[in-house]
Amino acid sequence: MLTVALFAVVALIVVLPTFARYLDKQQELRDAKSRLSTVQEHNAELERELKLWKDDDYVKTQARKRLGYVMPGQTLYVVTDPSRGTATERLQKKVDSVNRKRRAATPWYTTMWDSVKIAGQSGKADNVDDVPVVGGKGGANK
Repeated sequence: MLTVALFAVVALIVVLPTFARYLDKQQELRDAKSRLSTVQEHNAELERELKLWKDDDYVKTQARKRLGYVMPGQTLYVVTDPSRGTATERLQKKVDSVNRKRRAATPWYTTMWDSVKIAGQSGKADNVDDVPVVGGKGGANK
């Protein structure tokens, strides 16, 4: 009886790591098949897109739609939504947004140093010849 139990324990010690490795490899195989399926779908999508771009009519349509190109003799009309503002206003909104994001990403010490530099330069070009200004606010000189 002891021999059978000892044999069973040794068999388990030998078989369990092999079985665990088998299960790991099966999982890796499933993952690889899943990745292969995803890559094949993406490849098929790219092949369809490539086939579209080989068609001259599709290229002309995309050039007109994306770049605003027209054929010779055609007139391009661009309709804009007046509620969105003029092109200058939209550009200014984008510039303001980019500046806010840039300012938020700038470290505080850089902002402080820029403020110190600007403050140190203020007033230098206001009165180059250091001529007294008469009639300024409160009667004080600049």
